[in-house]
Amino acid sequence: MASGIRASATTTIIVGLVVVTWAVYLLLQGQTLTWSYLGPFSIAVAVLTATAFVFKHWAWHWPIVHLLTKTPNLTGTWVGKLKSDYIHDGETEPLGPIDAVLIVTQTAKAAPRHWRAF
Repeated sequence: MASGIRASATTTIIVGLVVVTWAVYLLLQGQTLTWSYLGPFSIAVAVLTATAFVFKHWAWHWPIVHLLTKTPNLTGTWVGKLKSDYIHDGETEPLGPIDAVLIVTQTAKAAPRHWRAF
């Protein structure tokens, strides 16, 4: 969660710097700044934000986009066995294999995992 907040703060700072840079450029060109200059800019930011959201949650694993990103899609339920050589205190043999389930829900930047061992 902290990385998401950090990314959001970074994006806000970058957008703010772009607005300030644009304003300074217009002032250096002798333009008078008005709110109407932010109209097209706000539309561009909204479109890019929506595009980034769609990419992060869905588009990153579409086949044509996957050719560019090469991010492996691990989403799904994975069933297997855990085997350990660890011997608990008071025992002479390690436990046998333990049935396990790994549930992966993935976005472009994160893959939260949920383990269940039986």
